[in-house]
Amino acid sequence: MTTKEITKECNALIKQQVKEKKMWFMFSVLIQKGIDKGFFWQIRDDEGLAGFLLYRRLRNNTISLDKIAVRDKGKGIGKELLDKLKSIGLDIKLDVVRGNTQAIKFYEREGFKKVSEKQLGKTEYVYIDVMKWFNYK
Repeated sequence: MTTKEITKECNALIKQQVKEKKMWFMFSVLIQKGIDKGFFWQIRDDEGLAGFLLYRRLRNNTISLDKIAVRDKGKGIGKELLDKLKSIGLDIKLDVVRGNTQAIKFYEREGFKKVSEKQLGKTEYVYIDVMKWFNYK
């Protein structure tokens, strides 16, 4: 598959989860860059794209988990992708919208801790919790 085809599939999956167009469009650009740089993993099954993970390596030797999306939650696909990311052996940081309690519970089960919070937006505010997984060797 081409980068464009994979990006289109990922966008379709994100659109099911994110209702705001500017949010999933932003991920579209990140997905294309992630695929090109090798910072993108996907899991496929007989139905097509089952889930994907997009990340970046930061200058401080930390990984930024930009997006993890799965088609059918509760089947272990998200955990499998996250375990692969943890196996790199670096600390992982991510932002999660405070109201997304399902995601927060998932990350807490996976050992992430809230380290700070921030507010996004100029007219409409979105409150974000910053979570981090520490790779203790």
